[in-house]
Amino acid sequence: KSKSIPKCGDGENSMEIVDVRDAAKLMVNAAFENKARGIINIPSAGAISQQQFLEKTAEVFDAQIVDFSRLYPGKVENAVIEAYTSNIVLASKYPELFKEFEFSDLETSLRLLGKMI
Repeated sequence: KSKSIPKCGDGENSMEIVDVRDAAKLMVNAAFENKARGIINIPSAGAISQQQFLEKTAEVFDAQIVDFSRLYPGKVENAVIEAYTSNIVLASKYPELFKEFEFSDLETSLRLLGKMI
């Protein structure tokens, strides 16, 4: 069976991808060093386009990118489409937590995920 990855819109929207292991390390660091309190946004090392994310994911998982509307014709609400076609730029009021942190690269994170599923 062929694997497909859905694409919404033109693929130019920005995404911030953070490996869950990186997020956990940053949360533990913030908690134990009393560097932050309350809710903390964890921005990535840099935003990428949905198209870049799709291409790397398709490469790692040997899948094809397919227009979302072809995969789920007439079955998706506008809110879902809007969520995947809008830009959400993350920032934090605690930038010092991320200044020296070395985030995992996307390909490494995807390959590890592939071994887990």
